[in-house]
Amino acid sequence: ELSCPQVRSHKFWGYIKEDLAHLRLLLDDISSFQSAGQLVRLAPCDLSALLKDLVYAFLPELNRRRIRLDAQGIQAGITADGDAVRLKQAWMNLIKNAAEALDDGGLIRLSLCREKESAVLTVADNGPGIPAQEADAIFLPYHTTKEHGTGLGLPIAREIAQAHGGALTCRS
Repeated sequence: ELSCPQVRSHKFWGYIKEDLAHLRLLLDDISSFQSAGQLVRLAPCDLSALLKDLVYAFLPELNRRRIRLDAQGIQAGITADGDAVRLKQAWMNLIKNAAEALDDGGLIRLSLCREKESAVLTVADNGPGIPAQEADAIFLPYHTTKEHGTGLGLPIAREIAQAHGGALTCRS
């Protein structure tokens, strides 16, 4: 934040700040997209604990918007080798995407379970769903229907899932 009163009082300063914040988000997302498939720190991860930590990080914003988050489906003790930083990034993108699909007062449901040799995370929301004509495009880089979206959140999450030997799918 600038301390110069003349700049802060300029009638367009609010718009400029908003544009700069959007550009920073875009540059961060582009950087993340370029490195999403590169796993840096593969180590045993407690996926259940990692996801629960994320839930606590999102609660203040979700509570402010009156969005309920049901995390009852997170089974304890699910572990796997992975890059915790990248997994957290992917999961943040998925939860953020679900929240952005909701009006105030919606619901996001998380589940994490073991299916055969895989850990399966499900992020579900009760938003309007994805129009059929958008379903094929949501994983394309830079494709977005949001006013301030970069179109990189879901492609980054998919790259990270694939780098871990997994997959990211969507069902509306």
